[in-house]
Amino acid sequence: MFSIISSNVFIMLIAVIGGLGLFLYGIHMMGEALKLIAGNRMKTIIEKSTNKPIKGVLVGIIVTIILQSSSGTQALVISLVRTGLMTLAQAIGVVLGSNVGTCVTAFLAGLKIEKYALIFVGIGTLMIFFFKKKKIVNISKAILGFGFLFFGLDLMSTGLHAVFDKFPEQTNALFTFLAQYPILAYLVGILFTAGIQSSAATIVIVQSLYFSGQIELSGALAIVLGANLGTCITGVLASLGGSRESKQVAFVSCFVNFIWSALMMALLIPYSMLMNLIESKILVNFLGERPAMTIALGHLIFNTILCFTTILITKPIVKFANIVIKDKNESSDIFNQLSDYSLIHKSPVLALEFVKKNIDIMATNVEDLFIIAKTFAFVYDKKASEEGAKLEHTINSLDKRIHDYLIKITRENIDKKTSNIISKYLETISNLERIGDHCSNLIEFSQERYDSKLVLSEEGLTELTKMYGLAGEMIYHSHKAIINNNKSDANFVLEYEESCDEMERTFRKHHFERIKNGTCSNANGDIFIETISNLERIGDHCDNIANTVIYEKYCEVSEYNH
Repeated sequence: MFSIISSNVFIMLIAVIGGLGLFLYGIHMMGEALKLIAGNRMKTIIEKSTNKPIKGVLVGIIVTIILQSSSGTQALVISLVRTGLMTLAQAIGVVLGSNVGTCVTAFLAGLKIEKYALIFVGIGTLMIFFFKKKKIVNISKAILGFGFLFFGLDLMSTGLHAVFDKFPEQTNALFTFLAQYPILAYLVGILFTAGIQSSAATIVIVQSLYFSGQIELSGALAIVLGANLGTCITGVLASLGGSRESKQVAFVSCFVNFIWSALMMALLIPYSMLMNLIESKILVNFLGERPAMTIALGHLIFNTILCFTTILITKPIVKFANIVIKDKNESSDIFNQLSDYSLIHKSPVLALEFVKKNIDIMATNVEDLFIIAKTFAFVYDKKASEEGAKLEHTINSLDKRIHDYLIKITRENIDKKTSNIISKYLETISNLERIGDHCSNLIEFSQERYDSKLVLSEEGLTELTKMYGLAGEMIYHSHKAIINNNKSDANFVLEYEESCDEMERTFRKHHFERIKNGTCSNANGDIFIETISNLERIGDHCDNIANTVIYEKYCEVSEYNH
């Protein structure tokens, strides 16, 4: 391969560019496959960051190893903060951990196993062709991506060496210049990494340069420090147009990396001397002549120091971010959040968590609308109709936005369990929307009664009180059932649904008897009957929601693809 590449400058450049492309594609393929293999465990991994910052660091390391990209982790974290699934304090720990996790790729490159790359490519390809089971196919893609990563690295390294051999004077002059002016090497690291959006690619190129003796250790470390800052560009792009909190995450990532990389640049000479000492006294004795490992270790040491010193001052950093990034005019409107589909592509499982949060909001609005309807049935309030109309509009808008969001998730590569959850959520929002409609009807009936100055009998008021109370309990428990997947709350609703039906039948009969004996006016009859009828239908929709919790495979997602 080397002799073919070294014969033509154009082929050398193609080898470098093609190798870089294969390397980046290999990282992407392996990360996507590992993400699918992790599946629902990704949700669990992320949730572990909710307690302490140190847990966030561990989560950041693990997720970055899975995604094979610190930029990808930071973009995912910003999406979670943007949708309210993670706070700024939690996000800082994960972002810091992602810096440490990205060092894994550099260590893999330092092992010099690229000569076995095509073996992994062959195994991965054969497995994809001969196995149809989704989990095995994902494992095959991870192996294939691993092979592409190292094959690209080998191709890129060979192309670079060919360029160095073809133009020795020019390359020596360039890297001598960078060694004399480390700040330029630092800027090269920032700009190159920002351009390709992969610090891993920058660092493996630096490893190749240092291994071939083309660049001094100080210049190599300066580029690595620049790469750490350059990789923040992905987070900045992900935060554009997002919430204040998502911008704060991007700011903290840039700020911390800038401060620490600038500090290490000021200490570049002792930093280089330390790494030289580690290389000559430790690495050579244990691993032999492997200069690439020196760069990998230098990268790890820097990010470990950055991570664990910054984690100690998380609270002051959060306060500082709140001072710097404040946009009083920015709206945290949930409808805007539901129009942002970026999280769906990054992690459908976490997108479902976001949907669950918004179903919770929708159900809370339904409960609030019911409370207005219930209160208005017994106490006149001239603002009730206006407040009820606003809530119904919010509920209808949430129904449409959540429905569209869920349909977007179905177009991703999701498993059967996720499809069943989507079906459950689609059924739930449909029932919540119908409950909202019935609550609006109840407000209208009460308004009509007040406008007509109709007065219910004492017995009629008592019956309405009972039925409103039961319907309210069923709404409350159906809400808890779907949000917590709580079967005991669901069973409560199922048990009382028959009571609700029986209550409606009994009270209807009682009301006709009251009209007969004159204790209630005939004009009031229709309003009372319509009221209890709508309350009974509310009970039916609560029963439907409870059924989605009790029966896992309640409906198929295809029913809603219209």
